Amino acid sequence: MPQKVYIFLRKNRNWFEMFQLHYALGRAQTIVLDDYYNKIYGLKFNKKTHVVQSWHATGAFKKIWI
Repeated sequence: MPQKVYIFLRKNRNWFEMFQLHYALGRAQTIVLDDYYNKIYGLKFNKKTHVVQSWHATGAFKKIWI
């Protein structure tokens, strides 16, 4: 079965874009976030939905471990 990929980049969205975002989140099987996004914790997802967050370390942390 073909899969659709939705990418939301803008922080400021109009009402229609917010509707699209929430619709896509509500129907998604997998949600991938590229940073900490605290608004995701207030949402309730289907038990089959997987949420993956990748957090980027700060510059000082990277300098210590590289």
